[in-house]
Parts: sequence; structure tokens; C-alpha cells
Amino acid sequence: GPPCLVAFLALPWLRPPRILAPEVASLKGGRSLIAIGGKDTPSILAGEYWRLISMMFLHSDLDHLIGNSVIIYVLGSTFEHAFGPQRMFAVYTASGVAAALASCLQNQVSVGASGAIFGVMGALGASLYKNRHRLFFHDARLGVVFFGWAVYILIQGFLSPYVDNLAHSGGLLAGPRDLPAVDQPAPGFQRVP
Repeated sequence: GPPCLVAFLALPWLRPPRILAPEVASLKGGRSLIAIGGKDTPSILAGEYWRLISMMFLHSDLDHLIGNSVIIYVLGSTFEHAFGPQRMFAVYTASGVAAALASCLQNQVSVGASGAIFGVMGALGASLYKNRHRLFFHDARLGVVFFGWAVYILIQGFLSPYVDNLAHSGGLLAGPRDLPAVDQPAPGFQRVP
């Protein structure tokens, strides 16, 4: 209900201040992120292409990890149930690489799963839209929730220097590109009213 929505929207501003500087208390310092395998455009251009994949499995701090874990659990469960784990893996990975490539248009060090998550959400949203005439009301509400989350994260991204909006946008645009891979339900999938 509305109280849960207000609490969710207020969470980023209610967390206690850090005692240590952000670069010490987390991995938000650029050199630390590069050292653990974060996306670094000059390193990628120098041949370290593995960073296009490693970045989607790394996170800058516990808040970042928990936030991405919760949304991928909810979104991923929905996606896997409808289309199967192999398609989930394919769309997640392809969208994550597309997000990393889009992020290379800037020289910001970046880590996180959210570009890949945006891709999964884009593929799921495109499938929901394409099949809207066959959906139950509950399915349609899921689309609204995921769209609201995407808008919220994009707005939050414009307010924080640590958020990579190019990666988010690249993943979101790549997900629907994978729609043919997810257009058919998973084998054995049965819709329950």
C-alpha cells in the first residue's frame, strides 16, 4: 500500500551517515573498483575485455548488493517462471554486456548488475506489452510495478554521481532486442488464473 511505497522511496535518505569516508567504507573509490575488475574504459580499450562481464557481478557496497539482489530475485523469479532459466541467463548476460558497452561511452568507473537487470526488465516488459491482450490483471500490474521501479532508479541516477545511467539505458534498450528469445513460454509453463 501507500505506506510501503513512502518507506521505500524514503530509504535512500534515511540511512545513517558513514563514519568513514566513502572510499574507505565501501568500494566507491575508482582505484578500488578498477583493482577488483570494475568497468574501466581505458582498460577495456587496452584489451581487458573480461571487464565487460566482471562488472555485472561486482558491487560498490552492501546497499548496492542488497538492492540489486532484491530486484533480481523478484524480477528474475518472474522471468524464469515464464521463460525458463536458460533464457534468463542469456538475456541477463547479453543485456549486461550491452550495458557495459554503453557505459564505455564515458570514462566513469562502474560496477553493478543493474544494467543487466534493466535488460531483463526490458525484455519482460516488451513481452508483457506484446501479449497484453492475453494477460490476467495480475500480470498487467507487474508491468506497472517494474516500469515504476525503472523510472525511480533512473531519476535516482540523475541525483547521484555514482550511478551509471548509460549502463542502465544500454541494458534497458538491449533487453527488448532479445524479445524473440523470450517470446515463447518455458517448456511446461502453465498459466494459473
